[in-house]
Amino acid sequence: MGPKLALAAVAAVGFCLLAVSVPSAPAPSSATSLRFEKPHAELSVDPAVARALANSPAGVLFTPFLESDQAFQQSREDLKNWKPDPPLDLSGPLPTDDDVRAAIKQAVDYLLEKQNENGAWDVELTGSLLSEVADQAVDSTAVTALCGLALRRHIKVDPAKIEVALTKAADVIMDRIIRGKLSTKVYYAVWRYTWGLKFLSGEFKATKNEDRRAEIKGVARRMVQSLLKMQLSNSPIPLMDRARRARISKSDKKIAKPSNMGIALALPTDDNYRGGAVVSEVLPGSAGEKGGLKVGDRIVKAEGIKIENAFDFYPMETGWLGGQSIELWVERGTEPAVRREVKLETVWPGYIGIQMIAGPDGVTVDKLLRFSPAKSVGVEVGDVVFDIDKTPVKTVEDFLAIEAKVKPLQKLKFSLGRGSKKKAVTVEAAVAPEGTFGFAIQEEDKSEEGGVVLENISEQGAADRAGMKKNDRLMKIGHTPILGLDHYLEFEVSLAAGRTVKCLVKRDGEEVEVDVKLDALVNPGDPQFEPSGKGGWGGAVIVESLKKGGVSEKAGLKVGDVIKKLNGTDTSNLFTFIFLFRDFGAGDEVVLTIERGGKEVDLKLMLAEYPKDADVVEEGGWNYYPMGVAVSFASATTLMTLIEVAEPKEGMGLPVPVESLAAAANLIQSMHKVDTTNGGIEGYIYRSMTGAPPDRIKMSEDVRGHMGRITCCEQAMVMANERKIKTAAVKGHTRDKLKKQLDLWLKHRGELDKVRRFWHTHNYNLYANAAYYWMYGHFHTMQAANFVGGPHKKKVGDICLKALMLTRSADGTWNDHESFGPLVGTAEALMIFGEIEGAFRDGYNTAAAVTPDKPKEAPKDPPK
Repeated sequence: MGPKLALAAVAAVGFCLLAVSVPSAPAPSSATSLRFEKPHAELSVDPAVARALANSPAGVLFTPFLESDQAFQQSREDLKNWKPDPPLDLSGPLPTDDDVRAAIKQAVDYLLEKQNENGAWDVELTGSLLSEVADQAVDSTAVTALCGLALRRHIKVDPAKIEVALTKAADVIMDRIIRGKLSTKVYYAVWRYTWGLKFLSGEFKATKNEDRRAEIKGVARRMVQSLLKMQLSNSPIPLMDRARRARISKSDKKIAKPSNMGIALALPTDDNYRGGAVVSEVLPGSAGEKGGLKVGDRIVKAEGIKIENAFDFYPMETGWLGGQSIELWVERGTEPAVRREVKLETVWPGYIGIQMIAGPDGVTVDKLLRFSPAKSVGVEVGDVVFDIDKTPVKTVEDFLAIEAKVKPLQKLKFSLGRGSKKKAVTVEAAVAPEGTFGFAIQEEDKSEEGGVVLENISEQGAADRAGMKKNDRLMKIGHTPILGLDHYLEFEVSLAAGRTVKCLVKRDGEEVEVDVKLDALVNPGDPQFEPSGKGGWGGAVIVESLKKGGVSEKAGLKVGDVIKKLNGTDTSNLFTFIFLFRDFGAGDEVVLTIERGGKEVDLKLMLAEYPKDADVVEEGGWNYYPMGVAVSFASATTLMTLIEVAEPKEGMGLPVPVESLAAAANLIQSMHKVDTTNGGIEGYIYRSMTGAPPDRIKMSEDVRGHMGRITCCEQAMVMANERKIKTAAVKGHTRDKLKKQLDLWLKHRGELDKVRRFWHTHNYNLYANAAYYWMYGHFHTMQAANFVGGPHKKKVGDICLKALMLTRSADGTWNDHESFGPLVGTAEALMIFGEIEGAFRDGYNTAAAVTPDKPKEAPKDPPK
């Protein structure tokens, strides 16, 4: 699959469906084709398609290179009539320390006044055209983190009040994480987690209270894992998913498979969500029972990691393997915690891959499923099964009972018949592929019930066959209660295809039990050709290029062929073709109806597997939503935050896989471009422009449009280089190079002033700059200047100080974008002030600092 095909499969589903739902690895709509894609692609959508995508309120920011007249939001005026502001006149003297001190004091008081009683802040929407986007982009968690970062930098203004405010802010964010109430599958989730993690990192450094530090570190560890799960990839199966899939590879018979303890844990409640995961059920004969666990026990530590509740335990359990011994620390009643070792059993099943029906002559093969080992030994649709290993098969239930006990590599002798002919074949059971239900899930569920709400159930998928319905709330799978969306996505990977699982759903207030036989989850299929749309996405589908010796070339496909149908369904334009193509996985047969020389011809081909991982240079960054195409500045900010918290001395020493850091650096480097328009200077484009029109590519590479991200991206690459991350991408990225980017920013900073009050999103007449780049660009440039030190620190600091004082509103606040309200802009302005050195940082007449509140009571760590 070429980059256009890979991206468009993502975009088609993402824009049309994910405005209301997020896929849960459905088959045939594979999660890998939705969540993971090649970042080297540019979605250049024609107006007709753009109108079809207009149901996404966040679309204007999610896809910034769309034309301004596309219907994502109502226009209040003709954009062509809007006049840019002149660059700020920064030639005057520096503001006095007293003036700056007064401005900071007023801004700090404003933030303290706006804090809610529970410790959070809420963005104040202005009712202007981007307010709906603002509500998603800067949600309560993100803005609380921004305000916390701002106040920590100005603790001297009022130590007593600010310390209390910061403790409450950290508590509210940590409570959201601990209770599992901060989904990763919503628009702008990356900002919730990146800014939230950066804020908690600062609070960790600021406190000397070891209990508090341990509490913060435990929550930060979970936030790191969430960010890693949001990391995108150019590989069909990205880094974080690849290791997991290796464990259940159908081709490697020696790799251990996922297992579980056979216990259920109580759902956290508002009154009981700290202090350990409470065991609510222990299955007879399970590993948990053999390990001595009992109902009512509290698991307070697992494999050295503190456990607050089920949200900590269940994600860990999905990564454990059969045969592994797990160390637990368990409290029982009032007794101190004791160490228990639980040895996990091998429970991953074998796989036959046969669907049976009751036929007139007996139990009959109705379908050979994906990856069925029975295909290669002569089992065919229509065969009647008389017995398996001499056990009679008189009903479908008899077959299911035998199938449920099958182990990997077990040899099964089938007695088959068709009419008067009989035959015997031996089927060696495969290692079961991962299972999938075949439904999508509502992306953010604000109910307190737990579980997940079903959407978009795939026709004839596992859930559909079992009678599951849209709006069912899936509460339990087997003995495991489903805590929410993120837990479900974690847990689903431990389910095997071919097995029947008992599910508990709530439907119209009533509980219903449903038995679901899971389908096999497959990787996206590679047709080994690249399509294009004649004249754009709304045009006819043309074969642009072919992989030499690939499956499509062998099937007879040629460059220039027009694809009219896919498996008999009309594909009148590229968008439709891509949307239909997402239903197919590796190993599937598809029929392309092509037009060549005025005649239509059917060509059959089997979709190939992707190249082995060794052939892929991993590029993985972050986007606003955990799908689509990674953007440079979000990836750079996240990479720097992960490096910061991974530092053993200056940070929290949290484990962050070096492969993930290298993939992020590779992604950012892929955005590092030379601007031929302005003399060959280097910058960082917003995102990959592969496949975009030449004029758009040229505009994207103009460094005058890079001032909001150029220093952020370069500092991330320098930090990755200095941490000696093993990737060629970081070579040459040094502090001297960052100094050159700072000089470039000083030269072209005025481009940000021009759009500072632009009411729309990106202004394409001004190099696609946007108003909300102003604060972001100034903060990260000031941070980069501090990083390199020397003359740049003073020079950039003076510029930022003047610019901030000149852009301050009459009421003492700042605006980032008119739709976001003054709270966000004021917090960001204080963050920038906090990076600037000057006498104004001292001299506040305030009370002495107080000790932060102690963390909530929780069991002490068990003895080592």
